[in-house]
Amino acid sequence: MSIRSLGNINASFRNRFGNTGRNAASPNIPVGVSGGNVDGLEPGNGYTYHTFTSPGSFVVSGMSIPSCEILMVGGGGSSGPYNDSRSGGGGAGGLVFWDAMPVAAGTYTVTVGSGGPKSETGAGGDGEDTIFGPGTPLHMVAQGGGSGGSGPRSEQTAARPGGCGGGGAGFASDGPGGSGTQTTDSGIPANSRTYGFGGNGGTASFGPGGGGGGGAGEAGNTDGNTQGGDGRTYPNMTGDLIGVPAINPLGGTFAGGGGGNGAGGGSGAGGTGGAGSGSSSPGPPYSGPGSDAVNYTGSGGGGGGGGPSGTGGAGGHGIVVLRYQLS
Repeated sequence: MSIRSLGNINASFRNRFGNTGRNAASPNIPVGVSGGNVDGLEPGNGYTYHTFTSPGSFVVSGMSIPSCEILMVGGGGSSGPYNDSRSGGGGAGGLVFWDAMPVAAGTYTVTVGSGGPKSETGAGGDGEDTIFGPGTPLHMVAQGGGSGGSGPRSEQTAARPGGCGGGGAGFASDGPGGSGTQTTDSGIPANSRTYGFGGNGGTASFGPGGGGGGGAGEAGNTDGNTQGGDGRTYPNMTGDLIGVPAINPLGGTFAGGGGGNGAGGGSGAGGTGGAGSGSSSPGPPYSGPGSDAVNYTGSGGGGGGGGPSGTGGAGGHGIVVLRYQLS
């Protein structure tokens, strides 16, 4: 039985027999749970889902939820163009998954981080943080992903740290990847580190190309130079279950790192979870854009190529999903 159904039964009981039991002291407080762009979806597996793809509030009234799963992903980082320095892939947003979170009655503000924007010149952009409940008993942060390094050679831009680090740029020098900070940053709540995941970005190399962005499941370059790190998979959070059908083909995988520019012969493949792939045109001017990450996965964008069409790929917007049932 869902919490919402229980609330309706409690309300009916009070209307017929008066205020009794635990609700007697507060007869005017409604009982129920609400919030999210997908509000109280019950897909038939015994659980209720609330999904946020944009800012909002999660409201628990007249009761508490003893155990709730929460999945949070920050916005993914983007990447810049080649500009004669092989660009790295954007890092995924940091991922937080807590499988037994108690939620007391209250109103919890939810902020969903945007992905870093495309970049035609200069550096890519970092993803934004996804935040649950600042100023309330629960406060959790999934950090935005770091942008990938980019060119030109004469002023090569370093990969940025973030929830997952951006991939390094390479040519004039083999730039290191940015650090994944979701599990280590003392500036975010301790629960967000304990239940968090975030991989480092990969180092660029003169041969294959730019480094792969870090994913929530592994660091960039783990599966080969220029390849983004894989995301993490949650089979109970697939697109059809959470009410976001566009991401259903990803099988519940989130926060993959963007592929680095593979102009030197690397594949530039993005990590699992909807990450963008890097441009891999094999010859001058190595043109072609990096591909965008899939929105609401928090994955990183792919490293761009050279020429006028060498835009770096955008990072995917983040997401928050809450899942619960009554025993």
